[in-house]
Amino acid sequence: MNLISIIIPTYNRPIKLKRAITSIINQTYINFEILIINDSKIEEDVKEVIKSFNDKRIKYFCNSRTKGPSGARNTGILKSKGKFIAFLDDDDEWLPKKLELQIKLLNSRSNHAVFCAFKILNNKKWTNIIQKNVKHNQKNYLLHKYEVCASSTILIKKSVLNKMGLFSENLSINEDLEFILRLLREHNITYISKILVKIYGHCIRDATKTEKNKKVFFNMINNDLKKLTKTDKKHFFSLNYRDLATLFSNEGNFKKTKYYLKRSLKLKILKPQRYIKIILNFMKFKLKINLIPVFEKYK
Repeated sequence: MNLISIIIPTYNRPIKLKRAITSIINQTYINFEILIINDSKIEEDVKEVIKSFNDKRIKYFCNSRTKGPSGARNTGILKSKGKFIAFLDDDDEWLPKKLELQIKLLNSRSNHAVFCAFKILNNKKWTNIIQKNVKHNQKNYLLHKYEVCASSTILIKKSVLNKMGLFSENLSINEDLEFILRLLREHNITYISKILVKIYGHCIRDATKTEKNKKVFFNMINNDLKKLTKTDKKHFFSLNYRDLATLFSNEGNFKKTKYYLKRSLKLKILKPQRYIKIILNFMKFKLKINLIPVFEKYK
């Protein structure tokens, strides 16, 4: 039975961390080590959570690299001893057969990494994210035909990580996608269309930070973008500019919203419902009419 190293970056969320660790302890596959990587200077609460389990498989480290999820994951990778590596965000949890089903695929096929379906909680509603009949290639990831969640759904061979490199510490957003694109350059990915992970959603991103991050991301994947057709490249940038327009509209910055919305529409007009949030934000900030709660309830 091969050892799996499970890496959990954590930052001041002891209650959620306890839930995440519990979901690992409850796995049907039991040969693992858990590496808790603390990204905060506050250590007492995290150590108390670890102590409460009284399990020698749990190991504690402080992040010795760049602050943020990528740096913490990389610290864990470098400290790991397993043949396989898995990641779990401290606010997510696994269903009991996650590791058992994934490792069977990696042991029985010529694949280098395996992902799985998941459910995500947003606005108090669970949404199932199950991908079917879509090829795992760079194009489909770039065009968002797959929901990306490397951080909590992936199981990967450590030998592959040693060859392809660690998570990019220059990115705080899109690090999952950049990681997967790099993985796909030389390796095979497989997928389990069974929900094995529960993701509890994440806070709304800072628009200016995301804008800067995307520029770095675009430069990093420039060679991958060159492989796309002209039409697909327009689709990719239209998606990303619309994303920025939405984020700036969330903050009421309609100068930036207009700038990125025009760039998006000039390249390609996406599905109309994708622009609803921008319209609702305009009504909220400019017309003082807030229909967003109604939209979130019935969408």
